[in-house]
Amino acid sequence: MSTEKTPHTTKIFLPFPPSTNTLFSGKARRFKSDAYKKWIIEAQADIDAQKYVDGFKWKNHKGKVELSLALKAPDERRRDCSNYVKAVEDLLVTNGIIQGDDYRYVRSVHVFWHDMVNSGCFLIIKDVDM
Repeated sequence: MSTEKTPHTTKIFLPFPPSTNTLFSGKARRFKSDAYKKWIIEAQADIDAQKYVDGFKWKNHKGKVELSLALKAPDERRRDCSNYVKAVEDLLVTNGIIQGDDYRYVRSVHVFWHDMVNSGCFLIIKDVDM
């Protein structure tokens, strides 16, 4: 019988995130852009709707995690997939789903384009021991 522990994993569907290039406006002081504020509201509603699985609230992640983001853009414009990570990481920290987005907590990020049925972001958060 194996004593190996299965890592805690959380799966979340989110709306397609805004690019890092469009998160903030302003030159002297940075303010969240209107598009970023709108995305936060939509993403928060999605998180709230998915918090309970089979009647149980999911556990937040404590410690080190790896993130996998499968993205499906809403249109055919050329995009750089790495520009869509920051908004997602910040949302996870704000909601207490992960403890932080610095190197102490997020040990790796895998982001890729995927032909999902609808546009958006399918996120997998997995505890790691590295």
